[in-house]
Amino acid sequence: SAIRETNEVVNEAVQSGNFSARINLEGKSGSWLDLGESINALFDSIVIPFQNINEIVGAMASSNLTVRYTDESTGDILKMTSSLNYALDNLSTLISTVRDNINDIGSASEEMRLSSQEMNNGTAEIAAASSEVSSGAQEQVTQIDSASNELEQIKELSSSVGEQANAINTAAKNGVNISAEGLSEMHKMEDS
Repeated sequence: SAIRETNEVVNEAVQSGNFSARINLEGKSGSWLDLGESINALFDSIVIPFQNINEIVGAMASSNLTVRYTDESTGDILKMTSSLNYALDNLSTLISTVRDNINDIGSASEEMRLSSQEMNNGTAEIAAASSEVSSGAQEQVTQIDSASNELEQIKELSSSVGEQANAINTAAKNGVNISAEGLSEMHKMEDS
């Protein structure tokens, strides 16, 4: 009977979730035909949106966030599909923002790497310059030591020359004294 068949189709949908079950309209007429068509149309109004939504969710599972629900809908189906499309738009925007941030982080990391490299090069140049300054300072210390030794030798030579000058001066004074004594002796001889 039509009531039994209607109950079987509704129970199939409710208990097993099989919304593809339909009432066979063959041989039905009048109110029974109208009831069967209404139940089949009700199932179609639910099954078709859910099949489209399932395709969208399948695309999401495959990392494709570009598929949207575009069929006309009303009531609760409209609310659900509008929310799904809105969620997909927000998710796409979020992923795009994350991708941009990752690219920014990558660029900043590259800049930091280059800056670090430049700092390393600068540090190496400073170390080389410090080494040159240190080497130059060591060379100057060596030259100062050498000049100091030469000055010491000049001082010793000067002191030696001074002593020799004193000796010559003393000898000259002695020579003058001896000459004066000799001259005085000569005058005495002339006077006698």
